[in-house]
Amino acid sequence: MKIQPRLNKKWTIIYSLAVALLLVSTYILTLPLDTKLRFFCTMGNAHIAETPPTSNPGYYWTNPNTGTNLTVITIWEVIDGGTWLFYDNTENIFWIGVQTGPMKNAFYGPYQGSLWILINTMDPLAAVGITLSVILLIYPSLSRLWTKTTQQEPHEQIRNGA
Repeated sequence: MKIQPRLNKKWTIIYSLAVALLLVSTYILTLPLDTKLRFFCTMGNAHIAETPPTSNPGYYWTNPNTGTNLTVITIWEVIDGGTWLFYDNTENIFWIGVQTGPMKNAFYGPYQGSLWILINTMDPLAAVGITLSVILLIYPSLSRLWTKTTQQEPHEQIRNGA
């Protein structure tokens, strides 16, 4: 019976980190956007907006301080509720509007726009993390396969189909 080679401590640590990175990246990638907002933006009674965005006829919203138009991003929406993000490009701030019933509206913020940029970069970073972890997990197998094919004599490579 042939004894299987054991991984050294370095590769055990690399495998463990790669698996952890894969799990964390997959978790972040599958989170809904409103949960990611709650990671970085505290939404509670202490953070209710003192001056919420102003609704105008024609369904557009303005910044209450400057009067500039806001970009409305729908996070999720149902018949009598939803969550919306109101972003001001000029001041780089945003508010979060939450409707939990027909007459229950709350606006939280304003928050710095850098938080919105951070939330938007979480998915690409998670995708890169998944890619790196998969590469780390399959690298030893590929390197062993590569060294086996490069150490063979040329006539063996032709016979083996390499």
